[in-house]
Parts: sequence; C-alpha cells; structure tokens
Amino acid sequence: MRVGYGVDMLLFADNRPLILGGVEIPSERGLDGPGQGDVLVRAIIDAYLGACAYCDPGPAPIGPGDEITSLEALERVAERGSKKRSSIINIDSTLLIRRPRVSRHVDKMRTNIGNALGCDPMQISIKERSPEGIGPAGRGESVEARVVLLLNLETHLDRR
Repeated sequence: MRVGYGVDMLLFADNRPLILGGVEIPSERGLDGPGQGDVLVRAIIDAYLGACAYCDPGPAPIGPGDEITSLEALERVAERGSKKRSSIINIDSTLLIRRPRVSRHVDKMRTNIGNALGCDPMQISIKERSPEGIGPAGRGESVEARVVLLLNLETHLDRR
C-alpha cells in the first residue's frame, strides 16, 4: 500500500467557469489556472503520482493551452498508474472554499472522478470547509484542495 498527498490552490478569475471534480458549479467567477483550473482533480493527480512514486511526473497532464478536460487528464494519469497495476483503495479530499457552496454537487464530482479512475464513487470522499476569513480561500480569493489517496500497488516500484 502507498499513500499519496496532493494539494492545489488557484485564485478566482473573471470570465471563466468554475469547474470542480469535472462539474461546472454555478458561480460568477472561475479559477485562473491551466486547462479548466480544476483544483480538486489537479490535487488528486498530484496525490496519485506521489503514491505511485513517480519522482519525475513526466509531461504535465494539463499544460498551458491544453484543450483536454481535467477528467481526461486524470484518465491519462490512471492509465500511467495501471502500468504498475495500481488500484485505488480510497481518496479523502477537502475543498477550502468560502463561496459558492459546492456540497450539493459532491455526488456528481465523486461519480466523475470514480469513472475517470475506474473505481467506485463510494471510495471517494469530498468535503467542503470554509476557512472563516483565514488566508486567500477564507477571503474568497481562491479555492484550495487537499487530497490523501491510498493506493494498492501490485508490482514493485520503479521510476518508469
């Protein structure tokens, strides 16, 4: 078993949709980042790569100007992890967001992420917390995602 930890934070920006877990959340602003700016999926990717012990993550799954969705990038990472015969045991994630509230969208996020990773949505936890005025997320300037991922690897670890 391997544990991966991922974190991502992006500032809000005008004229962008807010995408979290592959779901467009009704909001006046989206997140300013590569691709769709999906901090949740980006943090899951980071945790997954860490659990697989990819010291050099290789080409970024979502680069500047890349037209793929966050979920397509997650599928690419899962395909790479499948070379090590990995299987997700569980994912525990927390979104630090002041507004908009996202709890009503969590089931769809879990389904999207589960489909991209080939695991049961019941293995995925997504919690929402308001940082109560602390830091950029607490002031409503950004969204932060923190993820812990537990992975079962059936093959030895290598750097490929």
